[in-house]
Formats: sequence, structure tokens, C-alpha cells
Amino acid sequence: MNESQRIDLAQLSFVRAVVQGIPLQEAAHRFLGESIDARMARKELLLIRNELVAAARRAQAWGDARALTIDISQLPVKNADRRGKVSGKTLEEFRAEVDPMGDFYSEEELLKAYTKEYPADESRYARRIRQLRDRQLRALRVLECVLPQPPGLADPISSWFEESISSRCEAAGLERLQDVLDLMRRRGERWYRAIPRLGERRAQRVQEWMKLNEAYLQTALPLEDEATRESNEALGENRVTIVPLERLIVSEELSGRQGRNRLGAELSGFETDVDAIQGWLEEAGASSSVTQRQYRREAERLLLWALNEIGKPLSSLDEADVLRYAGFLKDPGKRWINPERCLRSSEHWRPFKRGLSPKSIQYAQRVVGLLFGWLTSKHHLARNVWRNAMRGNACAS
Repeated sequence: MNESQRIDLAQLSFVRAVVQGIPLQEAAHRFLGESIDARMARKELLLIRNELVAAARRAQAWGDARALTIDISQLPVKNADRRGKVSGKTLEEFRAEVDPMGDFYSEEELLKAYTKEYPADESRYARRIRQLRDRQLRALRVLECVLPQPPGLADPISSWFEESISSRCEAAGLERLQDVLDLMRRRGERWYRAIPRLGERRAQRVQEWMKLNEAYLQTALPLEDEATRESNEALGENRVTIVPLERLIVSEELSGRQGRNRLGAELSGFETDVDAIQGWLEEAGASSSVTQRQYRREAERLLLWALNEIGKPLSSLDEADVLRYAGFLKDPGKRWINPERCLRSSEHWRPFKRGLSPKSIQYAQRVVGLLFGWLTSKHHLARNVWRNAMRGNACAS
């Protein structure tokens, strides 16, 4: 489905054709385009059917909603008549005989003519399939009138999502779409952990739907956009918003291009301090994703501290600055603490869970020392201020 539109006539015709027994990919080619393969057709059918079920719930047509949750194209094909033959021709053979040009009968009229010409002595299973097909076709006719209704944040969750999602949200005290959006803003990417038994797959379904309907809800999904917007708003100040490295946007003044300890981009190949850190992470953490995450955490903390606490780019730090950093690690302050262990995608993310223990401070200093050594060896920095500071501190003690 197109991310910016509701169900259109072609999509509705596609679902109707599948319900009438037209093979899935053939129906997709006929109504959605020749480029649709089987996997895309199955995904499209699922998305459209979910929208139809939600529309039926909004119309309080509970029976239609239940009927439409069943994918009739996935039901096993059994002999329609276990006691005798079904017909001498398939539906497509019958179509070629009575309507070779394909423009005389509608799909529904053709199906009626076919069953009249070749009546089957139905088994109980075949009769139930026929009744389900009739019920779904009636539901599609009714829903054509209510589909244009767009979603709103004041809508109940049950109006747009299946019971397996809405019931769990309601049990957690979330009744409307606005409640879910507020939870996402508070908890970030793992918001669903606040809802017992919702699970990651159902949460992904909710996120995809809300992303699909951002224009109607008149809000951006906060998992991706809020932190970046805050960073952009902070560019006019001599500090940056505390956000993960991959979302960090800094002013030209703090980028490190003109850092006091720089040798120049022509020697190192890195324009900014962030570019240089990313280069280090790619090389030093190449052997292990765990190592890369640990190194990223320490480099991220150092860079954010330099930008926010002392207003310097990393490539302008001197020996006195880096000695102050150990004290910061021990007690970073409340605004640096991650309040609910929010993930990196959350606007509430922060780089610390708490102040570090002496052992953790030693590890952080060792990793930062590796970073400064690498930056110096790659000619991004003129001198290794970290090594100089540590040597001077050791002599003083």
C-alpha cells in the first residue's frame, strides 16, 4: 500500500477478486500492476485486509470484521464434493468460453454463471467456504462507504487494531491512539515492554501503521524524528543536545575542522571529529560487534562531554581538560543519566545509567587512550594529549 493514501478502488477490486477465487498473483497483476510478485501480493493483501477489518470495527460491524480476518485464499483446497465430481471445467476455462474478451461479465456475475452452469453437490466444507465468500463480498460492498474515514489521535485503539493488540493495550491502561503515542515518546523504541504480552512483532505492526498514517495523525513518529529535531534547534547555542553519535549534529565551530590540536584534513582524510571517531570505530571494532559497541559508548561519552560541558571540539582538548574527564565519569550529573534505560532511538536516551565505579573508570580511560593514540597515528591530532596528561599525572603522584 502507498504510505500516503487510504484503500483505493484498485486495491478493493484486488481483494474482491481474491475472495471470488481468482489466484492471488493473477488478481494482483490485473488490479495492482504487472510488477507485483507473489511475495509483494501476499503482503499487500495482508495490509489491505487489516485496514478493512479496522474499518468494519469502526462501523461496529463486528460480524464483518470477524469474517474479513480470515484469508480465504489460504484455506486448504479440498474436493468441493467428496461424493462426486465438481465440474467439467475450471473457472478460467469457463471464462474463455463465455467471455473471451473479458469485458462482458463482472467477476461476481461470472462466478454466479459458472456455479449455475456447473452446480456441485456441496460437501459441508465447501458450503462453509461459499458462505464465508458471500459474507466477505457483502462486507466489501458495505465498507466502500466507510473507508474514506481517516484516523485521529482521539480514536480508540480497538477502532484500528485487531483484538490481540487492542486488548493488551487496554489492559495496560491505554485506550486511545494518543495514549500509545505518549508511551512511545516516554519510552522510546522499546515502548512495548510497558505492555504485558504485546511483544515486538505486534509492536512493529503498530509502529508501521502509525508511520503510514502520520499525515492523518498530524504528528511524526517520535522514535526517529524528535531527537534530530531537538539537535537542529540547539545549533545556535555553544552546545549540542545529548543524542547518540549517529544523530549528532554540531555547528561548524564545534565540528573540529579548526581544532587547536588538528593537523588538517589533508593529512588525516577526516573532515570532522565525528568522521575521525567513526573511522576509528570501523577499524578498531571490526573484529567484534561487542567491542565496537563498547568503544562507541566511551568515544560518545567523551565527545558529548567535550561539546556540552566545556564547549570544545574533541580536537581542541588539552591535557588539563582530559584530567577533568575522570571526575565527570564518577559523577556525570542528573541530565546525563538515562532515566528508564531508553534505547538510542528515544528522545530520552542518555549515555550513562549511573556514575561509574573505579573499575569502570579505568576501563573508560583505557579505551579513550586507544582512541587518542589512533587519532594521533592517523595525523588527525597533532599531539596525544591523553598520553601526555596521564604521564604527567603519574609523575605528580
